[in-house]
Amino acid sequence: MTMTFVQTFAVGGFNASLKKVAGVIAPLALLGACAMPPEGTSTNDVANYIAAVESLGCDVGNEGDLQALEIQTGLSPMKLGEMAEYMIDSRQGVLLSNGGFRLKVGACAPEDEAATTTEAAAAS
Repeated sequence: MTMTFVQTFAVGGFNASLKKVAGVIAPLALLGACAMPPEGTSTNDVANYIAAVESLGCDVGNEGDLQALEIQTGLSPMKLGEMAEYMIDSRQGVLLSNGGFRLKVGACAPEDEAATTTEAAAAS
């Protein structure tokens, strides 16, 4: 499943870059329990990524979405793919069956999770 996302979004389907990306992503998949933001990115990059995906309606599903993310975040397609992998590994996002990505935090948190978080905060 991860390769579908990488092929579609991180390298725009270019096979030459796919092998390079696969070499980077495969080891990251094994680190799911200790997910860390992609190397060379900051907490500000993560926040900008989340805001950019929120502005797209929480789903990244086509080349146009990827281009919008590039413009809004300043991250390369490869870093955007790594950022999506980080979000998936840290359970802040999910891979969609069409090979896209859905964010599950902030404004994109599912209704039932958002309600539970609000109720827990009110109880504190």
